[in-house]
Amino acid sequence: MSASSAPSAPSDVRPPHLVVLAPLELRGRTLVLGPGNALVGRSPACQLVLDDPRVSRTHAVVRAEGEHAVVEDLGSRGGTAVNGVVAAGATPVRDGDVLTFASVTARFEAGDVAGGGAMGESTAVAARFDLRDQQAGVINNVGRDQYNAYVSQRDSFLREVAAAKTKAKIVAWLGLALAVLGQVLGGGAVVSFIQKIVSLQGSTSFEDFRGLSPLGPDIAGIPMFVIGMALSLLGSLMVIVGVVQHVVAASRKRRIERDMPLQASLPRRIR
Repeated sequence: MSASSAPSAPSDVRPPHLVVLAPLELRGRTLVLGPGNALVGRSPACQLVLDDPRVSRTHAVVRAEGEHAVVEDLGSRGGTAVNGVVAAGATPVRDGDVLTFASVTARFEAGDVAGGGAMGESTAVAARFDLRDQQAGVINNVGRDQYNAYVSQRDSFLREVAAAKTKAKIVAWLGLALAVLGQVLGGGAVVSFIQKIVSLQGSTSFEDFRGLSPLGPDIAGIPMFVIGMALSLLGSLMVIVGVVQHVVAASRKRRIERDMPLQASLPRRIR
């Protein structure tokens, strides 16, 4: 991301801006907002460039509106959220809200004045977490709420992964049960046929062999062997699907723990 200096203004005046919180390699990048549209994404043409493979080239658009801002997803693959809630259409953003662009987390700060700053000015300065003198051990309620939103979003993702793993296990075990049942029915059809052949040994009457089938007796008009093999095949496919889903969920969990570490979101204490 290219850095540019803000226009001359009093040192204590800060326009509305976004500050990237995570992942660590992007943390501290800042986008100064103005009344126009600012693009967020991987493309070098964006005002806030986020070099992350999960972020789309033109991921979202953000613009300041007085003391607030509005964010709108541009059909990205990873999605855009505000405080863990998916942003559907143009979504208002207030001071201290946490925005998520795929796996990148940023905080909106309203600044000291409404407006100011040319649109699209971005810097790579370290993010500020201290807001004047604080008597408590953490920065203030705003910072704590931001941290809680970060943790809540991380926990929400992990709960989704846990639910996906549970569904995958259910699918796999149900598939295994169907496969075993199919094998039992298929084997039963074969055993039934052999038993009938053995019982008819020495018989010379053609009528005794009429209707005798190696596929076993019919169940609802379908040979038992065919039903057994169909259940066995379906069960085997369900086992494969369940195992694949479980592996994908486990991989997603590792990615979440890597991209959203708790340590990266801890607010600094005031000395």
